[in-house]
Amino acid sequence: TWTACFHLVRNLRRRGADVTVVVPWSWEAIAETPFGGEVPVVALGITPPGAGPGGPYRGDTPAWSPYGPASSFPSAYGGGAPNWSPYARSPAPFGGPYGSPYSAYSRGAEGLAGSVLFRLIGEFSRRFEAWLLDHPADLIHAHDWVCFPAARAGSAATGLPWVAHFHSTEVERQPGAADPLTEQMERAAARTATRLIAP
Repeated sequence: TWTACFHLVRNLRRRGADVTVVVPWSWEAIAETPFGGEVPVVALGITPPGAGPGGPYRGDTPAWSPYGPASSFPSAYGGGAPNWSPYARSPAPFGGPYGSPYSAYSRGAEGLAGSVLFRLIGEFSRRFEAWLLDHPADLIHAHDWVCFPAARAGSAATGLPWVAHFHSTEVERQPGAADPLTEQMERAAARTATRLIAP
């Protein structure tokens, strides 16, 4: 999502928009961003399970990225995904403060509702809403389903319009094994967002 966000932000700035990028992670977890010093990036301080140094622009994909590092657990997009990501299919070796150690789609797990990822989404929503109440904005733009609950919460708290930017849908990512809670979040976004964007 960094790549899509980078190009979107770059083009909005060329048209004169003032953009701030808000991410759930701590600075230590993201290590670097593609924006350099040109765009304000707010890190809300969540330390993802298993996060380590490194960044996707240094050639080593961080452990918390949904698309890496390469491992024996194939993701929906090929390659590997960490065990707690929405694209992994096996139990992760850690639990941590955000809940059970299972990915959203682990076989035999509780699904997204019992996953670490679901706890992280909830924590991001709480932190984003609190941040937004103290930082004036005109619009919230959320990338994909993992950010939709935060955007909805921020919009409800402030009355700001919000844009739901779909990069894919649950049915596309997990054909034949779609998680019902993920689908519910996508449907809620489609119903409540001020505007929808899709590739």
